[in-house]
Amino acid sequence: MKKYLTATLLFEVCLGQMNFFDTFLNPKDLVLSNGQKTEKIKVGKTITIGYQDSVERKVVGKIKEVTDKEIKIKENDNRQISTIRLGDIRFIEQEFKDRRGSYNGAFVGGILTGGFVALVGDWSTPSDAFAGLIITPIMAGFGASIGALIGSLSDSVITKKYIIGNDNWKIVAG
Repeated sequence: MKKYLTATLLFEVCLGQMNFFDTFLNPKDLVLSNGQKTEKIKVGKTITIGYQDSVERKVVGKIKEVTDKEIKIKENDNRQISTIRLGDIRFIEQEFKDRRGSYNGAFVGGILTGGFVALVGDWSTPSDAFAGLIITPIMAGFGASIGALIGSLSDSVITKKYIIGNDNWKIVAG
């Protein structure tokens, strides 16, 4: 029984790493390629689309649906759903939050706090050593959360712009 449980857990981890369930449940994401790189923009992501039908326009909103010929986007300002043909799109802008400061702050805060408690504590008796085994990870988690909060103050937003056409990015799949 133990080996079947282990095999099932490993199989689920493999499927999670492959992003299998997300692809199965939502296969129609917007895929862009420039020959060397491929970017996938998921349905529900807030983006800015610049397009030209008779006049040049710019729409900011969440992707609702992507088909082979058009994209439906729910605009942020008036909550209407706009339908844009894929051939009319000139550029797509997407914002990313850089969370490296938060991750580094959590790592440093956890290491420093846990290390300080382990270094300063008096672990001479078995009961103190047992208490130290309980207190040290709790304090390390507390230090990591404080470090993550401090590190998140430096998080910045990065805007990435994909210019469609002219040997730049192309819409591969929708």
